[in-house]
Amino acid sequence: MVAVSALATERDLRVLRWAGEQYALPVAVVAELVAAGGMTSTSATRVAARVAGRLEGLGYAGRPYALGRWWLLPTRAGLRAAGLPYRAWDLAAHEWSLPHATMCARLRLYLERTYPTAGWESERGIRARWHGSGARVRLADGGLHWSDDETATGIELERHVKKPNRYQGAVADADPAWNAGVWWFSPAGQVELLTARLRAAGGGEHHQVYPLPEGVAW
Repeated sequence: MVAVSALATERDLRVLRWAGEQYALPVAVVAELVAAGGMTSTSATRVAARVAGRLEGLGYAGRPYALGRWWLLPTRAGLRAAGLPYRAWDLAAHEWSLPHATMCARLRLYLERTYPTAGWESERGIRARWHGSGARVRLADGGLHWSDDETATGIELERHVKKPNRYQGAVADADPAWNAGVWWFSPAGQVELLTARLRAAGGGEHHQVYPLPEGVAW
């Protein structure tokens, strides 16, 4: 008998793993992920629909509807097929976080394409790394591990600048893995304010703020 996982293509499993690492993905982001050079947006959308449908048919993912869009949500079986140790995510219980999750996924896609030799560590991976340690550490939205295998940069996405006291902990409890600093991405109009608040919290040059790249939006 052919194993169910053998019915999934290499691209299917890549999308599945990507979605599992990022909790869930809007199908529109799946289209961005599978888009290859020269592929039109219409073609990418069709490919994404086929991938999502195949993963759903295999029992590896569901396609719930929330906040006006369809999502690809890996099941427990899908996470195992992708080699991920995480629990299936309750999308309905975390609906409030979906805009942030979507923007983090798009930011990851941008960074992976900009720095193809770097390895991405997802928020779920960071959580797993610190699980059970008892340490008080700021859990970043992701991280880039550079090709020298010695340096890494934390990645934070800040949709809205918070009150000044919120950044004191973010600076004091920085993950020591980010020995190359922490990059914060925020809407262009908030970069100056966020920079000032991180500096006031003692962030110094270790915390750098950049405008969100084009296309990283909810």
